Amino acid sequence: MRFGFNSSTSTQHNRIEPEQLRAFDAFTALPADDLVMLAQFFEVAKLRPGSFLFDVGADDTRDYLLLQGQGDLVAGDGRRTEIRASSTRARQPLARLRPRKFAAEVVMPSVLLSIDHQQLESLMQQIEVDEIRVFNM
Repeated sequence: MRFGFNSSTSTQHNRIEPEQLRAFDAFTALPADDLVMLAQFFEVAKLRPGSFLFDVGADDTRDYLLLQGQGDLVAGDGRRTEIRASSTRARQPLARLRPRKFAAEVVMPSVLLSIDHQQLESLMQQIEVDEIRVFNM
């Protein structure tokens, strides 16, 4: 199945538990109230093996985080790199460079988070501004 995140065959969930975001480097040190605010912006999907998130050369705007399962990054020459949830590599968004240098294929039943890259950047800047204001008081 190509690009299963948007497919009607994936099971969509509306929410992630805010504390689950701590599994990712960008969110480990954030206070609980910031995690609650961020969590509402993530789309969550359960995907089956064979689903693709993006293809080589794609210039999409989404960041993907692997919460459970396994995905492979597939280079144009077919070489694969396994990314297992809870691994060091899974603590970062999957293949963030644009245009995409890899395709991303789900190889085990997986749960993925998705968010628009610009929206996430804006939210993280808002969090930084709020923290600066608190410390300047």
